[in-house]
Amino acid sequence: MPYNTPEKKRAYNRKYKKTHREEISEAGKKHFLLHKDKIKRRHHNNYRKYRNAVIEKYGSTCHCCDETNSVFLTAHHLNEDGTSERRKLNQDQWRWLNTQPIRKDICLLCYNCHMAINYYGTCPHVTKLIGGFYDKRINASDPGSDCPTRDASSA
Repeated sequence: MPYNTPEKKRAYNRKYKKTHREEISEAGKKHFLLHKDKIKRRHHNNYRKYRNAVIEKYGSTCHCCDETNSVFLTAHHLNEDGTSERRKLNQDQWRWLNTQPIRKDICLLCYNCHMAINYYGTCPHVTKLIGGFYDKRINASDPGSDCPTRDASSA
């Protein structure tokens, strides 16, 4: 069936997928079972490729503690919208970030700094433990005082 326009072809494909959903699903499952190892290996390799490219793009170093081992690095959303952004995407976060220009609202953090900021609002590299509580006052002379915190992202 030749189509005059790409829109007509897309419309036909949408209609076909709706009416043949079960067949398409079964064919996909069968294909995955036949080529499971190859598909998983390709997905894993692509994940690593895109993740490493993004890490390189953003400087390959934790913004807070200068950790350089890429195994520990992760993307930190300064606006705290990472979860909602990932849910909107219909693809892997690393693949998507690789296609975007460098964003001001994302930086690299090691997993320890990332979790500390998510749970406590600031990183231990920035705060000092005083009497069992974190002192959130940041002294500009302290190393790591430029570490992103929730307060810094909103300012």
